[in-house]
Amino acid sequence: MPDLFNHSVTTLKRKENFLNEYLEKHRIIESEIKRYERFCVKKILLKLERVQIRRDIKYIIDNDLFC
Repeated sequence: MPDLFNHSVTTLKRKENFLNEYLEKHRIIESEIKRYERFCVKKILLKLERVQIRRDIKYIIDNDLFC
């Protein structure tokens, strides 16, 4: 007769291992997404900054405001 207790413990450990692996992969993916989002935000901010600099330069030139 099989040892049902040991079988159940083994099955539970497998499930636990599977869930741990799944959660770890999920954490890695989440961290990658967050890193990418930060990167994208930085890129967007840089683009906005460049646009503002261009506007400032155009304003200075158009209004002859050189020092």
